[in-house]
Amino acid sequence: PRMASVWQVQGTEAEGATDSGFVRSVYTLLRVCDAEIAGWSHDGLQVVIFDPARFASELCPKFFRHRNFQSFTRLLNMYQFHRVPSAQRDSKHVVFAHPNFQRTREDLLPLIQHKSSSSEGIGG
Repeated sequence: PRMASVWQVQGTEAEGATDSGFVRSVYTLLRVCDAEIAGWSHDGLQVVIFDPARFASELCPKFFRHRNFQSFTRLLNMYQFHRVPSAQRDSKHVVFAHPNFQRTREDLLPLIQHKSSSSEGIGG
């Protein structure tokens, strides 16, 4: 018999679900990348891309097999991440958030599903 994944979230609709390879890659990337390029917000609830040009040229090829920042942001949107407007108008930082993508809650990753994976939970 196969053992249950250690990432399963018990007692939720994600029980038995596995996290997306893309979402897992973003989570790993944030743990290992140069802090000048990307990281977590202070509260650990948002992804901050400090240098989109370097992110595309240095990190995208390692983690996503392309060098296109727009492709990366399109994928985030497919997984229901939302772009957070910058407080500073001239900031080049790009910020994204998802309620289940948090620095200290790796156990929530299976709850992040591709938009077409399930029509449940997607309100209008």
